[in-house]
Amino acid sequence: MTTYPPGLSLPAHHHPTVGFNYILEGIAESQYVDEPILTFSSGDSYQDKANAQHLIFRNADKANPLKYLIAYTTQRGQPFLIIP
Repeated sequence: MTTYPPGLSLPAHHHPTVGFNYILEGIAESQYVDEPILTFSSGDSYQDKANAQHLIFRNADKANPLKYLIAYTTQRGQPFLIIP
């Protein structure tokens, strides 16, 4: 389980493998290169893409935390999130 404080935004990054996400609480915004910004809220699930530029991932709520479950598999010692 991961929790992001209100308004937290990650820098542009990519993932070396697919990740499966399920929103428990809050509102997440996500955008991959050449795609629109998508919004996910409590009860929604989505998939992180492997090796694609992840331009935006943020807690869109300025007052409440974002809580979500994430599952992925990487090789031992390999990070899931790579910032260029």
